[in-house]
Amino acid sequence: MNNSVRQEISDAFHKKAKRVSGVLRYVKFVLIYGGAFAAAWAGAFYEGWTWPLTSPQVIVLAGSLLVFIGGFFIVYTEDSAEVLQSAQRALMAAQDASAEAEEAIELALDYEEATIRLRALYFAYAASRNVIEHATSMRIADEVRVISTCLEAMQGDLRVALGFELTHTWTICVYRKETGNDDGNAYLRCIAHDRTFPCDLEKARVWKEGVGVGGMALARNAEVVAPDTLAHEAGSLFSLEDPNVGSLDRERYRSLIGVPIRVGEDELPWGVVVVTNDQEEHFGNGEDEGVAPEEGVRALAGVVALAVAISRNATLAGGQVTQSQ
Repeated sequence: MNNSVRQEISDAFHKKAKRVSGVLRYVKFVLIYGGAFAAAWAGAFYEGWTWPLTSPQVIVLAGSLLVFIGGFFIVYTEDSAEVLQSAQRALMAAQDASAEAEEAIELALDYEEATIRLRALYFAYAASRNVIEHATSMRIADEVRVISTCLEAMQGDLRVALGFELTHTWTICVYRKETGNDDGNAYLRCIAHDRTFPCDLEKARVWKEGVGVGGMALARNAEVVAPDTLAHEAGSLFSLEDPNVGSLDRERYRSLIGVPIRVGEDELPWGVVVVTNDQEEHFGNGEDEGVAPEEGVRALAGVVALAVAISRNATLAGGQVTQSQ
């Protein structure tokens, strides 16, 4: 709640409480002192004034005096307005403390998730490093084999680093750029993947340069993020009129990212890593604490680039395994 609004409410409450307190004080004064005076008068003069006073008269007068003294403390020392306002301030302070505690808990949970993603990304890197070290020592020149093995070794931890949950539908795809088709255009062909719903790699769609997030990343030689494909600003990027877009794509591929794979000093990308999720703004929301899901995609692109580089070196060194076509 806004502090100025709180202050206005507190002031209004205090004024109301003071009015109520004044009325109550007047009522208590009349009742207590009026009752004490009436009791004293009745006790002293009910049977006529006598001196010395009788025992009942003394008792009545003493009781009236005690009521008078007690009434003074009740009427003039109890301030309902201050008590009520203090209680209200205490309540507001408790509400503020509760809000701060909830914020601290939420922040702690965010950092806990960030720590989990960071640890998973480290383990994914470690798994890929073991594969690449083995491929280097064995002079394996088959880049597809090395990339597929890396992705298989990384996939469990990589899913965590990417922020995927059991209820999500997602895909992780490594595309290699290919040319030589009749139209002379460059295409992206999937050579390794990990999906919620497994499918035959040979049946994976081929994307033309400039089409979709992967094709756009290839054409621009830059990272492309689509936080929400159904958002107005996404325009016709994933229009169902495109023959390469299926009827379920709007539901399954809600948030996407494409990261170019740059090998060594090559000017043009070797290919593109494309990762999708069915949750809107899973990528590109800019609100993740610590390790954002995008970092996992960039990490995979770096691992693929390294795998391609060591495969090239193995080929030059006379590796025994023929590079896949």
